[in-house]
Amino acid sequence: MKRGRVKLRSLGEKIKLSRKEKLGLTQQEFADKLNISLDTVKNWEQGWNYPEIDMIVRLADLFDCDFDFLLGSQEQPNKEYAYITELTGLTYSAAETLSELAKAKNPIVNIVSDLLENTDLLYRIYSCASADYGSISGIIEIPDAFSKTGINSRIFRPREIRQADSMELYNALCEYVDTLRKKNDLPTSKEI
Repeated sequence: MKRGRVKLRSLGEKIKLSRKEKLGLTQQEFADKLNISLDTVKNWEQGWNYPEIDMIVRLADLFDCDFDFLLGSQEQPNKEYAYITELTGLTYSAAETLSELAKAKNPIVNIVSDLLENTDLLYRIYSCASADYGSISGIIEIPDAFSKTGINSRIFRPREIRQADSMELYNALCEYVDTLRKKNDLPTSKEI
């Protein structure tokens, strides 16, 4: 009698993907880590066989993922990160990084939190990153008390406008860093 593939092929693919990407292990190293045979790992990954439920529990812990991901009913490995992604619009990878940093009590999380509260700075960053300055120069009239007409006309090129926006962003970032330095009882750029 011929041996047919088990329907849980996606389980084998997820095991293989997680083994390689999450753990960076060869099939033999993975088998040794789980105390199973190399043939067992090969059979799982090719969909000929699948692990018992207690082994799926171990695999989920080892891969730091949800059972639903391994069994194919969830696209992302972790519901928590997928939920953060859905609520915030962050990428899955960014949500995962932020969550891992928070678990490790990394101070970067505080900086990200402060930055997210500073909507003015975020809008400045967005403005500089998304502005289309075009390629046509424009004339801007500037009040001038010393000219005969009271107005001074000046040509502004797109490059100059972009540079001015970048400089405003730089100044805003300096203010932001100084605010954080003040919170940490460190001297600001003006005090150094």
